[in-house]
Amino acid sequence: MFEPSEKYRLIEAYGPDCYMAAADGRLLFERGFAGYENMREWVLSFGSRVEVLAPGQLRDDLRRQAEALLRMYG
Repeated sequence: MFEPSEKYRLIEAYGPDCYMAAADGRLLFERGFAGYENMREWVLSFGSRVEVLAPGQLRDDLRRQAEALLRMYG
């Protein structure tokens, strides 16, 4: 789920029909990726402006990344 502010990036990368608008205004984006690392890095580039719903492995990776950042900067 992407924040509305990221609409332009989704459209630039995947076209105007790549997402569905949710009732809360966020953008639901569903897409397969050829490689897990590419997907992970792409999602990380959005920072807190994206919430990953699935896959669980990516959610876990993002949580570990956030915990590592908190240990470093917290």
